Amino acid sequence: MSNSPRISCVLAVCNGETYLPESIQSIQDQTVHDWELIVVDDGSTDRTPHILDQFRRTDARIRVYHQSKQGLVASLNQGIMVARGEYVARMDADDVSMPERFAIQQDYLNSHHDIGVCGSWIETFGAESSEVVEYPCDDGTIRCQLLFSSSLAHPATMFRRSLILTHHLFYDERAVHAEDYDLWVRASQHTRFANVPTILL
Repeated sequence: MSNSPRISCVLAVCNGETYLPESIQSIQDQTVHDWELIVVDDGSTDRTPHILDQFRRTDARIRVYHQSKQGLVASLNQGIMVARGEYVARMDADDVSMPERFAIQQDYLNSHHDIGVCGSWIETFGAESSEVVEYPCDDGTIRCQLLFSSSLAHPATMFRRSLILTHHLFYDERAVHAEDYDLWVRASQHTRFANVPTILL
């Protein structure tokens, strides 16, 4: 494992045993391999710690941090603080990333230096019917919609770690259930946004 992986994927989980293995497997199946997966286990009482230990033992790119129950926001901040990559990718324990996700978002950020946050379209699954959510792709439309709601799917985003560190844009623990929206609003003062027009999550 590289001491400085290009991508740090941050995943916070609490009692996520049902879908966690598939979620982690989707990261291992990425077409690019220069990444680390940082999993913050937020006081799980189910089989989550056991599952994480199994993955960690077989893949040195997976780093696991166990903590007492502190909540999602604190867990995400912990993950970002220990991240080593140039880019931070978000991931949730009940989602699946498409194999080319990291490659596409990394290439986009490499070639668009004015973009600090890159999301994508998503497809819902697990219900009787699926739905494709096509978020706006250009910065102007994303900013306009930020007046009312978020046009970035949080677990589908990849952003520059330097953006967070330089401007101290860590998640605000006061913005419970709106931590991503709050982050994008504050980040909008310092960077531009984009969504890749393809389903990556």
